[in-house]
Amino acid sequence: MNRIINYAIINPTLWGFIMKKKLKEITDSIDIELPYKMERDFDIIDISSYKDTEVFEYLKIFTDRIISCVDDEDLTCFYNNINRLKIRTTRNDNSVVRGAYSPRNIIYIGKDYKETIFHELTHLASTKVSVNTIYTGFLQQKNNTIIGRGLNEGYTQLETKRNFSDFNVLDGYGLLSYYCELLEYILGEDFLRKSYYNADLYSVVDELKNIQILMIL
Repeated sequence: MNRIINYAIINPTLWGFIMKKKLKEITDSIDIELPYKMERDFDIIDISSYKDTEVFEYLKIFTDRIISCVDDEDLTCFYNNINRLKIRTTRNDNSVVRGAYSPRNIIYIGKDYKETIFHELTHLASTKVSVNTIYTGFLQQKNNTIIGRGLNEGYTQLETKRNFSDFNVLDGYGLLSYYCELLEYILGEDFLRKSYYNADLYSVVDELKNIQILMIL
């Protein structure tokens, strides 16, 4: 199997939706890599170090739900990263007010936005890092080149709202999430979820190469 897909974005119109903001046409090609197979380092989940903190209940809820929603074979990233997790609370005047996830397994949460942890933990559950490349959901970053940021945030938010609809999940990435719902319709919900939690953008793009989308205008 070819481990790299080379493609170029040549049209700022996506499936008939014209962006209000005119996008610059991109003609440079981008390589998408097939991520390496990660070995599971942990058979159990240990979050006991957070037992006396405000986020402990959120960690328990997230753990229970992701185990019930995602196939165990697709949870290697989650098991490895949750056991190495560090959480930092930021002040509201900090530049990171709501939440952010660092591939170094650090989650930053604004002190008044605790429920954003579900979105950041979803990032954690889909991240693997090699020597040269960060693979996180549908995003790949190598040196200063990043591909898939919008797709990744849109699907992360879609999964967060789907799995934690009974919590006050902040709105965000609405249009990007809608595009991800269209992708689910085209590729299948199970395929897209499996690809996401294995940080496998390669398989998504490879599958889309073989699909012709016809539009009736």
